[in-house]
Amino acid sequence: LKSLNDESVFLEQLKSNKASSTLDQIDRVDQWADDKGLHFRFNDGKTAAKQYRLENEKNTLLCSATSKGEISLRLGELNKALPTKVYEEFFTFLSDTFGDDIFGKANKKEAGPQFASIQLNNITNSNLESLLNKFQDTFKF
Repeated sequence: LKSLNDESVFLEQLKSNKASSTLDQIDRVDQWADDKGLHFRFNDGKTAAKQYRLENEKNTLLCSATSKGEISLRLGELNKALPTKVYEEFFTFLSDTFGDDIFGKANKKEAGPQFASIQLNNITNSNLESLLNKFQDTFKF
C-alpha cells in the first residue's frame, strides 16, 4: 500500500475517483492557502486529502481538499477553535451558502454535526471565493 502522504497518490486517487474536473478549484484553494501563509500536508487516511492548517499553537485544521473532489470540514475541531458565537455564524454561513445536505449526521444532537463535505463540482467559483473569504474573516489571518 502506497503512503497517501504524497501529492502523486492524491492526484492518482482524484483521477480514479473521476474527480479530476475539480483540480482547478483545488488549485484555487492551494493558491489562496499559499497567499495566506497556511501550510498543507497530505494525510494517510482511507481517502487521500490535502489538509490546510493554520500556523498556530493548535495547528488548526481549516479544511481538507479530498481526492473525492470535495472540501471537507471537521466542524467539531472548528467548534473547539472558535468562540461559540463566531462558530455559530460560520455554521450559519455554511448552511445558507451550501445547504444543509453538506452536514454529516450528528452523533449527539446537542453537539451538532461534526463534519461537512462540499462537492466541488456542485459549487460556483463565487461560492468557493465566499468560503475562502469567510475562513479569512472568521480566523483573522
